[in-house]
Amino acid sequence: MKRETWRSPRAQLMRVKSPSEIWKTLDADGKLDGLPFMPEMVVYCGSYIRVHRSARRTCVVGHGFREMKDAVFLQDARCDGSFHDHCHRACLLFWKKEWLAPAEAAPVAQSEWSADDAAAAERLRRLPTRDGPRYTCQSTALKAATTALHRWDVRPLLREIVAGELSLSDFVRILIRTLRRRASGGNPKRQLIGAAGQKSRGSLDLRRDEWVVLKPIEELRKQLDEHGRNCGLNFPPTMHHAIGRSYRVAFPVRQIILEQTGTMVKLNNTVALDGLLCEGLDVANCPRGEYLYCRESWLQRTAESADRVGEHRA
Repeated sequence: MKRETWRSPRAQLMRVKSPSEIWKTLDADGKLDGLPFMPEMVVYCGSYIRVHRSARRTCVVGHGFREMKDAVFLQDARCDGSFHDHCHRACLLFWKKEWLAPAEAAPVAQSEWSADDAAAAERLRRLPTRDGPRYTCQSTALKAATTALHRWDVRPLLREIVAGELSLSDFVRILIRTLRRRASGGNPKRQLIGAAGQKSRGSLDLRRDEWVVLKPIEELRKQLDEHGRNCGLNFPPTMHHAIGRSYRVAFPVRQIILEQTGTMVKLNNTVALDGLLCEGLDVANCPRGEYLYCRESWLQRTAESADRVGEHRA
């Protein structure tokens, strides 16, 4: 029998099922429809969390937008990397329909787990996170857990309009920008570029909760090469709106797992900023809410943060 497509309204309060309930949904590899349940997700079991967005249409690095059945993102439910050698990507986690239940009443305090739940939780925490030298997680499994979407199929966007996740005016803007980008072979004019040569990553030694501002365009150009990169890190068009704006440092980024290869790469003098996420019109209303990383050479401390750092070092 063909499974009906599941629709969970945005902002609906959901209960993450117990470890034993979730364990029963998984195959021998700890997956459901090709999507792994990760050890980092156990901490959310029994929690009440509202739906953030549908995950039916999701961006997969190197493969564009693809379709996933019966999945959503929950508000602020991100991976902390604790079982993946402390990867700092802080990805929003995908949640399958079978792992959630609508909250029938007001949330109640989480009770003690039963013996079955405690045993299941331990099994979930032992699910594999490596395949030889390669890390495995939801991000690295996305291609296998999704199916292809035709590049001109606008039905997923229309469904997002109906769900209240995309306005009609933004849909029109996305359509126009997509047409212009493809007509220009990638819309290179929107890419901020600098001159060839080695660039500095910066040396601010930024800490969590410090306040910074993204430098003006001409200052940014000095820290970018002819490809719009700083030591390999791109300054994408999705960050243009942030130029000149102030942000709080969410956390320093020291290492991340690459989605395409499953390898861990090190980063220096790089931070993630609160509210600076990849979810704008330039990426066709991407639902994943990935952090956009900033080199410290692109930033400067605000006066308040600079004063506090001076006091701390004194």
